[in-house]
This record gives sequence, C-alpha cells and structure tokens, in this order.
Amino acid sequence: MKLFRTIVSTKNLKLAWRRINTATNIQYKRFFRPIYLAYETGLEENLLRLREDLIADNWQPKSPTRLYLPKPNGLQRPITLLHLEDQIVLQAVANIFAKKLKAPRSKIELDTVFSHVLNKEKDSIFFIQQWQRTYHKFVQANTMHFQNGYRWIAHFDLAAYYDTISHTQLVAVVSPRRGNADTWDRVKGWLETWTTYDGSPRKNHGIPQGPAASAFLSEAFFLPIDNVMSKLGVKYTRYVDDIRLFGKTQLDVQKATLRLERECQNHGLIPQSRKFAICEAKSIDEVLGQLPSIPPEKNDDQEEITKENAEKMFRESIEGSPRRISDKSRARYVLYRAPKSEKILRGALSFVISHPEHIDAINAYLSQYNKSIRIVRAFKSALETGVPYPYLRAQLWHTLARAADKKSLLSLRPMAIKELRDISDDIAHRWGLLHFLIRCEKEGIGKGTNRLLSQHEFTQALLVQYLPDKEFAKDRIAHKILKQKKLESSLALARVMSTLGQSLSKDYKMQSSGLNNNVQNVFREIGLIQRRRLKNKDYIGEELHKLYGVLLCHCWYEILGPDYNHGLQLIVKARASYYMDRSGWMRNQNSFNDMVVRGFKKALNHRGLPGGKGRLVEVSGRLVKFGVLVQSGQPLDRAYPISTEAMREFNRRRNKLPGSHPYDENTGNKNPFLGLQERDKFHKSMKDCFSDVIAACKAHGISN
Repeated sequence: MKLFRTIVSTKNLKLAWRRINTATNIQYKRFFRPIYLAYETGLEENLLRLREDLIADNWQPKSPTRLYLPKPNGLQRPITLLHLEDQIVLQAVANIFAKKLKAPRSKIELDTVFSHVLNKEKDSIFFIQQWQRTYHKFVQANTMHFQNGYRWIAHFDLAAYYDTISHTQLVAVVSPRRGNADTWDRVKGWLETWTTYDGSPRKNHGIPQGPAASAFLSEAFFLPIDNVMSKLGVKYTRYVDDIRLFGKTQLDVQKATLRLERECQNHGLIPQSRKFAICEAKSIDEVLGQLPSIPPEKNDDQEEITKENAEKMFRESIEGSPRRISDKSRARYVLYRAPKSEKILRGALSFVISHPEHIDAINAYLSQYNKSIRIVRAFKSALETGVPYPYLRAQLWHTLARAADKKSLLSLRPMAIKELRDISDDIAHRWGLLHFLIRCEKEGIGKGTNRLLSQHEFTQALLVQYLPDKEFAKDRIAHKILKQKKLESSLALARVMSTLGQSLSKDYKMQSSGLNNNVQNVFREIGLIQRRRLKNKDYIGEELHKLYGVLLCHCWYEILGPDYNHGLQLIVKARASYYMDRSGWMRNQNSFNDMVVRGFKKALNHRGLPGGKGRLVEVSGRLVKFGVLVQSGQPLDRAYPISTEAMREFNRRRNKLPGSHPYDENTGNKNPFLGLQERDKFHKSMKDCFSDVIAACKAHGISN
C-alpha cells in the first residue's frame, strides 16, 4: 500500500503533469493542447480529486482510441490517444520506474544505450534529455567503433516493439521478487485497459504509443537485455529498437546476434528478419546508413533559415527519378522552417502522394499560403486518386478547410459528404472532414456542425475551436456538448467560451452542477462560473504568487476595479500557458500588464502620488497606447523605472511574436516564437516588476 500511495501522491501526480507539459513529443501533444491548457487552470483541485478517487478506488482507466500515421514502407504507425487523466496516471507510474531504475540505467546510458535518457537532476520536470543530443552520441559511438577496427556490423530491428511488451515482464524489471503485488497487479490492469482500442479484446502485453511515459517504459523493459548484451565481447549500441552489433570478425558478430535473438524471444519480442543484415563495412557511410543529421521537428528556440539556404537544403534532400526524398530529416527540417519559395512549394505539393509520411511537415510549410487555388487543385487531385491513408486524407481536408475560397468549398463539399458517409469510425478522418464541412457552413454552404454531437469526444475536442460563434449559446452545439459531461470536449470548449467573454449562467442558463466535476473547477478558475468575492481573498494576488512567487497582496481589486474579473481571466490563462505555450503566456501576460499599468496610474493619481500624472485617454477618445504609457521618461517610468523597463521590454518582444506580426517589419524575416531561455529571462523580469508594484501598494496603502 505504501508504494501505491507513493504513485498517487500529490507530489508525484503534479510531477507527472509537469513532465507531460514539458515533454518534446510535439506530434502527440498537439492533439491535446487546448485540453492541457484548460486542465492546468484548475490543476490543484483536479489533481486532489484525482488522488482521492485513486485512493478510494473510485477511479477507473478508460479505453483509448488510435490514430494511424503513414510510414515510408507503406504501412501505418499507431498513435494511442489516452484520456487526459489516464495520461497523468501513466506518467506517475513511469516516474516510479524512473526512480527505481535510475542507478542501473546510468551504467549503460550514453555508453551502449542512447534513447530516452533520464535527466540527471532528481525530480526534474524535464523527464528525458533532448533526443537530438543523445542521438548525436549514438552516431558518435557507432563512428568510434568503426574507427577502432570493429568493421563487421549487424543491423538488428524489432517488429511491433511497443505492442509486444509483456506487462508481467515489464513489472518484473522493477519488482523481481514480486513485492507490492497488489499495487503492481493494479498497474497491469491499467495497462490492459490502455491497450484495449475501440472495443478490441483485452491482452496482457503492449503499451500505448505516443506518450513520453511509454517511451521510458519501453527502455525499462529492455534493460535486462541491455545488461546481457553490454557484457559480451562485441560492441553493442541501441537507440529504441535500432540495434547494432560491432565485431572484429564475422563470427564474433554472428555469435552475438544469436544471443540477442534468443534474449529477445525469451522476452516475447519479435526480431525483424527483413531488416536483419551482417556486413563488413568499408566506409563510415555504410555504418551510419540514413541516420538523421539534423533535428526533424520544429523547435521554437531555433532560428529560421534563409530562402536560399532552404532551397539548397531541400534540393540536397531529394534524388532519383522519379524524384523522391532521400534525406527525410533534412527535408522535414526545411519544411518546418523555410520561408515562402516557389521551388519548395512545387516540391512539397509533388510529394503529397509519394511521401504521405511527411504530410504534417508539408502542411506546416503550406500554412504560409492562404486562399491558394494551386494548393486546392493539388489536394483535390490527391483525394480523387483515392489515397488510402485516413490520416493523410484528414490532413488534406484540414488544409482545404483553410486554403479554399468559397467557390472551391462549394465544388468540394459533395465529395466530403460522400466520404463521410463511406468511412469507418476513424477519428482522424472524421476530424478532417468535419473541419471542412464546418468551414463550409461558416461560408453559408450547407450544414456541418450538427454532426458533431454524435462524434467521439476526442473528435469533438479537436473541432470545437472551429464552431461558428452562433453555436456558443443556449440549446446550441456548445451547450449540448457541455450537457454530455465529457471531460475532454468540455475542457476544449472552456477556452473558446472564455475568449468570447461568456458566462455559464448568463449565456447558457446552466447551473455548474450540470458539468463534470473537473470541468467545474476549470470553469470557475477561468471565470465562466462567477466566483464569490471573499473579504480576505484576492484571487489575482494568489495567481501572481503561484506564477512568480511574489508576496500575496490584497491590492488588485483596487487597482483593476470593475475590470478585475477580466484581469483575473488573463492572468489565469497566462499561468496555464506558462509551460505549454510560451508565446501564449507572453500574449496573455502582456494584456494583463496593460490593465495593471492603467489601473496603477489611476490609483497613484487618485492619491496625488508620483507616477500618476499623464493622460490615459487621448482627446479623440482613444486609449493611449500601452507602449506610450511605459515609455522611458514618462511619469510612471520616472517613479517606477524597474517596473516600466520590464513591461517595456516585455511589450516589445510580444509585438514580435508570430501571433502579433508574422514578419519583422525591418528585415522581412519570420518573427520567432518565444524560446525557453527567453521565457525564463522574462519570468524573472516580471517577478521584479510585480514585486515593485506590490511594494508601492503596501507603502502607499493601495489595498482593498
């Protein structure tokens, strides 16, 4: 029971949540971003409720659903969409595995095993080290073995690795003597549910593919095999299921390969005979094969590339006749970062059918082009060829929903309606088709939103952001989804409703008791359910304390006055975005700063204090711009230079976010998203800023 209480402790559940937020599995997290952001706003109460339900045995795991992404070999790679709280519990279990295996894993990490390496810092919110760094070490190790005379190499791979992991053997890695049997039996029961997809039979093997927690559990499962292979006379390297054996003779490698095969089969794993080969390498290129040379995914901390360099790199990633992408990571690197280019556009459109595995990168590049008849024609042609991948077809419909003009929407709608009638219940496919049909409805072409109520809750959650504003009202689609009491779709609605400035009681005539309990917490925090004003409670002060660690001060009612609730919504959104959406944090925080400056100046002026003078409204009746109020030399700056300098720099960077201005007005380059180091720097400046404001309020009696 002690182990179980450790797994479900508040500390471990919160660490699990933070590790989900900071994980780099971007392709997986994008399906949940609005849900994560909403859940964060009511985090403390929601985690407390989750813990209580787990301890009381009132919590039950939910069966997930799967998406299938195209692979280069023509097959599909499954991605498991776990429900939100199942993700938290899975990560909480992985945290315990990480603690128990940290010492034994450290003996082989970055020596023979290079995938999903734990961060060195104990209880770091960053669970796994950056894969780019550890993969580079993998490449270096393989290169070193070749240079040291180990020229005979076996390339060994596994078939359906995640799906063949035995739950019993996985648990045995951390509990070889079968201690805490009740707890581990419960964990195995959870794993059985998390590998039961859309009504499939329960089984005692497999882990969900996609969550960062599963990536580490797959490493834990392989640890006994790693330990055996690391002690043989050959050189052994592994990155996930890409295994290489290096020897000085063919016989050495053959013996080691037979041992590896036997160890894998003993653990229920299936060697991939089609990919197995032993050869004597003549060059380092034969050793490395087609290992990625650069990061394939978009990283906000990395700079954009120039048009000329992008075109050169893209050209170098292609070869053969007909033309095919030979260096997939270089091509993806370009597609995620390149500015507009006729040459890259032509290439990207030509690879939609021949390289369906790159559709996400292709669509990321095409997002720069709006209302493009060229994209519409290419994607319509691709759909008419009958491309079989549901995920690819979904992504084509998503882009058509964005890029098509009204005439194109009208001509494509019959095809979308027919396809929706014919397809199976694949949520990715329905997601794309319904997005397109909702866009048609917004343009006055037919109906699309009424189909949403019968969809899977994940499909609903992914689509509510596209609903027409008229559907956010009593007895309309948003209201009907709320009454279904599904967690994910209701959380996705929360942020849209907040953006529209809505109230649950006013706009939906709905009582909070009609909502899922966790959703109630979120709606209350985000302002959709009105909070009672308590005499000794300042909600904004509490939010600033949580986010920046500043002193609690009951001054914000007086500073913000009638705008208090609006300010509260902004700072709640800022806090919720801090780990998951850095640029979103900056946008919401900057809007809150604007309100604070105006309210602070009014409070100072009312008391005849320095910094309060100066107009807030121009003669024309327009508000004086925030940037002007905090300019160097203005009254507020002379009285409070620390606060105004912090807000001035913050506002300047906010204006250079892609969501504010996509291109730099001086250079024409893409404006970058807020990087991690930038965020940390601005976090410190905001802490200093609000500490300065709070000190002034305490000194001058500005308090409610």
